[in-house]
Formats: sequence, C-alpha cells, structure tokens
Amino acid sequence: YTTTESLLMLSVAYLIALLPLSVLFVILERFFKKKVA
Repeated sequence: YTTTESLLMLSVAYLIALLPLSVLFVILERFFKKKVA
C-alpha cells in the first residue's frame, strides 16, 4: 500500500463506521423529542 491508498481506505472505513452511528443518533433524537413533547 502507498500512503495515499492507506489513507483513502482509512477514511472509507471511518465513513462506513460513522454512517450507521449518525443515523442511529438521528433516530434516537426524534424518538426522545416525541417522548418529551
């Protein structure tokens, strides 16, 4: 691997890891807002 390729793979891995987390946070936020209101 070159440095650029490894950095690219790392950023892609971060995106794949963070996407479900952000979606989960949005769902949780909506759920709690409905519960409070």
